[in-house]
Amino acid sequence: NKWLFVLMPLVVPAFGADVVLNLGLLSRISDARNDEASCDSQKWVPEQKICSMGDVWLAAAHMGFLAVDHFNNRNDTYVPEFGQLAGCNKKINPLSLDSGSMGQPSIRAVMKALADNGKVHGFIGPGRSAAAAPVAMLTGALDIVAITWWATSNRLSNRGEYPTFLRTIGTNGACAYSMCQLWVSQGFRYAAFSYVNDAFGEDFKEAVVKYCSALGMSQVFTFAIDGTDREQIREQVARMRETGVNVFGNAGDIEQKIVLEEAFKVGIVGNGTTWSFAFGFYGGGSEKKVEDPALAEALRGSFVVTPVGGSAQIPSWAKLVADWKNLDVDRLNEQVGHSYFQAPSDLYTKVDPYNGEIQNAGAFMYDAVALFGLAACKMYPTANLSDSFGKELADQVATVVNFTGVTGRVVLDSNGDRALETINNELHVVDIDPTTKVPFQTLYSTYAGDWAFEKELVFNGWTSVTPNDVVIPVEDKQLAQDIYGLCKALFSVNLLLSISFTVWTLIYRKHAIIRASQTRFLVMISCGTIVSSTTLLFLIGDDADDVEGLAYKGEYSPANSSCMAALWFYGIGFMITFGSLFAKMWRVNKLFNVKNLKRVNISNAQLFGICAALILLDTVIIGILQAVDPLVYTRTLVSATQFGDPIQSVGKCYSESAEAFVTVLACVHIAVLIYGNYIAYQARNISTSFSESKYVSMALVSNLQVMTLGIPVLIITADKPTSRIFTQSGIVFLNDLSTMLFIFVPKVVAVIKNPAATVQSLVSASTSHSKGRQPGVGTSGTSAMPTTVVD
Repeated sequence: NKWLFVLMPLVVPAFGADVVLNLGLLSRISDARNDEASCDSQKWVPEQKICSMGDVWLAAAHMGFLAVDHFNNRNDTYVPEFGQLAGCNKKINPLSLDSGSMGQPSIRAVMKALADNGKVHGFIGPGRSAAAAPVAMLTGALDIVAITWWATSNRLSNRGEYPTFLRTIGTNGACAYSMCQLWVSQGFRYAAFSYVNDAFGEDFKEAVVKYCSALGMSQVFTFAIDGTDREQIREQVARMRETGVNVFGNAGDIEQKIVLEEAFKVGIVGNGTTWSFAFGFYGGGSEKKVEDPALAEALRGSFVVTPVGGSAQIPSWAKLVADWKNLDVDRLNEQVGHSYFQAPSDLYTKVDPYNGEIQNAGAFMYDAVALFGLAACKMYPTANLSDSFGKELADQVATVVNFTGVTGRVVLDSNGDRALETINNELHVVDIDPTTKVPFQTLYSTYAGDWAFEKELVFNGWTSVTPNDVVIPVEDKQLAQDIYGLCKALFSVNLLLSISFTVWTLIYRKHAIIRASQTRFLVMISCGTIVSSTTLLFLIGDDADDVEGLAYKGEYSPANSSCMAALWFYGIGFMITFGSLFAKMWRVNKLFNVKNLKRVNISNAQLFGICAALILLDTVIIGILQAVDPLVYTRTLVSATQFGDPIQSVGKCYSESAEAFVTVLACVHIAVLIYGNYIAYQARNISTSFSESKYVSMALVSNLQVMTLGIPVLIITADKPTSRIFTQSGIVFLNDLSTMLFIFVPKVVAVIKNPAATVQSLVSASTSHSKGRQPGVGTSGTSAMPTTVVD
């Protein structure tokens, strides 16, 4: 029978019979890395002197023979396209080849197949990248197609070195892309990736860096792990910790256990972190088992991103699983050459199809055989394959290959790699039970072009709280929170005094001293101090509640409103207070210093006009600023982490035009204070019952001093919020407090001392006090001041 298969391709085409294609199936039956001494005694095969990979890998190998049987018999149970080959005369003759899990045994098997069979039309396998690379280079030189089922290295995508290499499994790059996509889906910008320092690890690392960057992540820090040298691993783990990231990835093998142990010691495994492992988690069975219960608990919630061949969500695979125990072992054994390829009759009952090697390697091998057969039929339905069939298929693979297999939709790109949108990568969550060797919970989510999470994600430490991708420092915003209470207390003091003096004024409004001091203006002074003191509440308006960082762009509305409100309240309050004093002193001065004894009548409307003019002046200045370039609360970065997260910043009200407008406003206020002092000086000889020139002067001088000293301090403390706001609040508080105390306290004392005073007595006292000094007072001692001077 064997010779018949060899001779058939040479003779049958002439008679229009089937064209038989020799296809080498490079299966992972043994492990040439182990000799008899290092091989498990139960797996050593003395006849062939090989270390067997066991029944699971044998079952995976038989998946290739199952695909051959289905193709030859046009059985479309799992591949619908097999039922559409009525016009194709191709049959496959499987050649049983053992890759030995290494490159050299694989090359020897390929060379022997070529020597024994005259012509081989293609090879399926081998499985590991280290074995696939030399085979792909050899078959590429011979224009023979090689379709791997478990070689994932990105380097094999190099068409120059491997011109006829194809694969049904996704590349390391596809798995790396999935890992990066997982991180990006959670909003992570930074990650630290450790990898075994070999061809696989380096390959995967390059893919992670490439795809994470392409997906918008800012940076992935990478750390090579050399074997199981604990000291070297400890140093690398320390460097990982120093990056300040909380997102970790790993592609490794037995050294992974040491990495995790050292990482746990320095606090980067567990709550607040997330770990993702490529292809597998090696904290499970045998010597790699995680024995520390605390570490096992910290690892719960880690992720494993791995390519999967068969999945319950794929109808063809689900059918195969349902049929698994009923598969005909004897029928498949008829196609097998070597005795150690022969399967025991109970193989399909004692081996679970969801075992990783079958679900993955076996499923990908099935589809690799299907790919070869379907491509041959599509390109050469009835004719013999050309000698350059392998090269032709590789060049046209993106248009030729498109079918449904047990691993889902199979489409390859122009490099011969499985198209990203047809790859099934699964996300598993690690749920270690220290009493068992089972490291995984069930499937968490599948990937097909993008992650579609089926359940709520958990992270390390088994928490649903998504960790920050970096250790985010508590930003020192230099907020003046220490004096928030002080500002509120100062406002409360002034408010209480203002209300108290206002109530007292209204109660004693008919008393001669209050009438002489003009009740309306006393009330206006109190109201002005209330308005001005309200500024204290807006001075503490900041971005403490700005969780989105809007203040960095000047877009935090609450703080912006406080900036302009503080200016409005202070300006208007100042002018109400001192405008009233200014107008009051001006009227008294006019009346008592009248020349030629002319009667002077100054109405309240005139005085209110003066006050209104001063208020309007401030309103115009502040209003133009509001319209042209309003103050906004802007936060400026002082220092930041390497990731750009703020460590320290300062916020203040700012606009480019503010300095000019505030300078004009300050000049106006100082001018009012200076001119007010001048009027008070002119009225120094008038009785304090009418002009309070002594106390008004004291209030005005006090305000002038506070402003004169406060402005330089404000300039010095501009970038020190606590000092700046303390100074601002002090200026506002002392201005209003001194005004109220100097104006109202003397009146309270006077009323207490002279409760029965009359207006006439006050006029007589004022006349007597100023006689001989005031040019508007006659020698007879009668005053020219009319009674309209009092309310």
